[in-house]
Amino acid sequence: MKPLVFNATPLIYLTKIGLSKIFEQLKNERLTSPRVKKEVVDEGVITKEKAKQAADEMVFAGWRCSIETYAKIMEAIEKLGKSRQ
Repeated sequence: MKPLVFNATPLIYLTKIGLSKIFEQLKNERLTSPRVKKEVVDEGVITKEKAKQAADEMVFAGWRCSIETYAKIMEAIEKLGKSRQ
């Protein structure tokens, strides 16, 4: 199996909306860079706009999700943005 390479934005927001358990279910080797580790673990903050862009990029890259799930993800991102204001 090919290793999975993760970028910071999806890691941060999938975790913040409660979907981090999906990473435990992945059988492939998981890779990331020291910069991603810093952004995710040490800083852990990105803008609402970057989170929406990341979700869109994941769908365009072939990640599968229903319309309902996509709407829930966008709703959760909106709520996160409001809680920081």
